[in-house]
Amino acid sequence: MSNKIVGKGKVLANVNTAVSGRPGMVVSTNVGIKSKVNRPTDEKTINKYLEKGFDWNKWSLPIIAHIKSENREYLLDGDHRRHMHKICFPQEPDMDAWRIEVEDEEEYHRLFADINKRSRKNASGEETFVHEFLGGETEALVTAQDLIQCSLSVFGSPDHKGTVGKFKSPYIKVSGFRNAIKLAGAKNVKLASKLIQNAYPLDTNMRTELLGGLAVVYATYPKLSRNGKVANEFRAWFVNEGSSYSQKSLLNDFKKDGGAVHKRAFESIAVGTIKNYHKLKIGTFGSGANPASNTRTAATNLKKVEDLRDSRIKR
Repeated sequence: MSNKIVGKGKVLANVNTAVSGRPGMVVSTNVGIKSKVNRPTDEKTINKYLEKGFDWNKWSLPIIAHIKSENREYLLDGDHRRHMHKICFPQEPDMDAWRIEVEDEEEYHRLFADINKRSRKNASGEETFVHEFLGGETEALVTAQDLIQCSLSVFGSPDHKGTVGKFKSPYIKVSGFRNAIKLAGAKNVKLASKLIQNAYPLDTNMRTELLGGLAVVYATYPKLSRNGKVANEFRAWFVNEGSSYSQKSLLNDFKKDGGAVHKRAFESIAVGTIKNYHKLKIGTFGSGANPASNTRTAATNLKKVEDLRDSRIKR
């Protein structure tokens, strides 16, 4: 980093110089200080950090936050560093930390999200999302309602309040879930989630690409969400596929068969889904799910979803 700022000064002409927060201070705190919803502390990560031993010259202080509304202190950032200190200095009950003040728990969670998502990007998208939700951020609150509606959840931490969404439901990656909602709508994502859970009742995680691809299918072919022979056959076929293939294998096969178009994963999987569905022999699943061949083809016209996949219109 140079001693002088490089540039003509135009970028910084209108820089935001507003100051928020309050100056912190170095304090001594108990090494066992609790956090509010922290990521799983991975022993492999700690082992990597300590590969060459503990080095004070590379050490940065963990951050603790004093929440004024509770008059209590919690670890905000530095859980792995805290454990490194415990391992390397087992006889020392305290460690130095940088102490800041926040007004309430919501500010604590918003600050965590800012530090990890926008500043260093150390935390996963799921962990950051949980803190955004607990911090009351509007987008996170909306996503939480969508998760509940779709009977899914996002796991950010094994701690209390570390999961957002429907209780005891499959975990989903938040970014892919949001993309599916944006592309196909919550109603169709809900239908896709239900069908995938019927096909994989024991799975504790749901693949976002399979969810998004199936949601595109429902969005493209409304008849599949209604009662009828085509819809009954499609659901029976998909559940039967789930009994033979894992989610990963199924979505990879569908994506390949759908052309695996760059930046069109959901649409490619949707195309592959319909292609494979059309291979099903009429009458496989009995009288309530045996539409005529032309009825099935008309209800799930392959060209419709192929056109969607091949569209270059920006989403």
